[in-house]
Amino acid sequence: MKETSAINDSRQIITANALSKTVATTEGPLTILSDIDLVIDSGASIAIMGTSGSGKTTLISLLAGLDTPSSGSIRLNGQPLTEMDEDGRAALRNQLIGFVFQSFQLLPGLTALENVMLPLELAGDRQAAETLLQRVGLGHRLSHLPKQLSGGEQQRVALARAFVTRPTILFADEPTGNLDSKTGQHIIDLLLELNQEHDTTLVLVTHDMALASLCQRIIKLEAGTIL
Repeated sequence: MKETSAINDSRQIITANALSKTVATTEGPLTILSDIDLVIDSGASIAIMGTSGSGKTTLISLLAGLDTPSSGSIRLNGQPLTEMDEDGRAALRNQLIGFVFQSFQLLPGLTALENVMLPLELAGDRQAAETLLQRVGLGHRLSHLPKQLSGGEQQRVALARAFVTRPTILFADEPTGNLDSKTGQHIIDLLLELNQEHDTTLVLVTHDMALASLCQRIIKLEAGTIL
């Protein structure tokens, strides 16, 4: 099934046409996504929902250029993502995209500040990293290692790291999955505040309808198609 949207072309940050993904298994080909058409507007907040195995993570992996589709095309900020080689996709990701994952993915040997500065190659703008950590309520935890932080604090560090390069698009894959409901709500509030402040397009994968309802649009996947 397909989703269509009457959005001004100049505002389209992501467009996917007839997107499909099939992988080989011992039991034969397995179709994960089938014939996805999708348009995402610049600055929008989008929640992608669906049961386990519906194709949510695969979809954002394709849209972010982390994986390649079996067929179909993707344009990212007007660039033909699916026509690029890995180096081209990596360059586009570095230029446009930030990520927040369920597992935080902080480097254990670096402090909170150093983790946030990492996308700036450690010789970058320390003040920008400090400002973002203060913005997410961790100005007093700059020198702490990840193991010295709670799960919610680690996710806030990951959030600051994702925003420090001012990405055009932020992909968040179950960013509250390892957090209690109160802490998870705080993370979602921060994501949406930063989305609005920086006009960053937010594409959020979540299983929580209460959290998804805070986004401007909800896209539901079932068996690899959009409902």
